[in-house]
Amino acid sequence: SGARVPTALVLNKIDLVEDAGRRKALQAGHPEAILASAATGEGLDALLELVEAHMAKDFVEAEVAIHPENGKAIAAVERSSKVLSRKLSRGRMIFRVKIRRRDVAVLEREGSVRLLLAPSS
Repeated sequence: SGARVPTALVLNKIDLVEDAGRRKALQAGHPEAILASAATGEGLDALLELVEAHMAKDFVEAEVAIHPENGKAIAAVERSSKVLSRKLSRGRMIFRVKIRRRDVAVLEREGSVRLLLAPSS
């Protein structure tokens, strides 16, 4: 279990810190911290951006070709990825998907599914 779990320092309930000097001291002492308040919404956009940036690193875009009669493979694509587009071309369903790197293997295990674009690193 050598996987590194991303962390972030969030100083919550910042709305309760009314003294501007104290807020500045907190920010200076913890420059990487996000000052947040669920009550006022302060800092929540920054927190959401940080979470989205971390999650985006785990996703790749791929193109998957499947025979249109292979319902099992189509269901696997729908279940394990976010489908960005789908079209029928040369008797194959072509899905452009956004998928977690670790789920690429789910699609590769389906016999009639072929990844056309290698995952980016």
